Amino acid sequence: MANPEHLDILKRGVKVWNKWRHKHQDVRPDLSGADLRHSRLDEADFRRANLSAVHFNNASLSGAKLNNANLKGARFYNVDLQYADLSHANLKETDSETPTFAM
Repeated sequence: MANPEHLDILKRGVKVWNKWRHKHQDVRPDLSGADLRHSRLDEADFRRANLSAVHFNNASLSGAKLNNANLKGARFYNVDLQYADLSHANLKETDSETPTFAM
């Protein structure tokens, strides 16, 4: 279950989220199970975040930092992941149709 405070900060926008992440680098954000469908999350800093079972359907995560994030069971239908950093991310049991990756 997502931490309501973390979800509230993200809903204020990526700039607010990234600023908060920069100030609280020791915090591992928990957005597990959140419904982020149709969200514009380009360039968002989700490093080391718990994003398990998050619904990202029809979202844009272009350039997002997802390295070392827990994405177990996340849903990625029609998601823009161009230039996203997924290094060392847990992608087990993710559900996707056609994510868009840049080469």
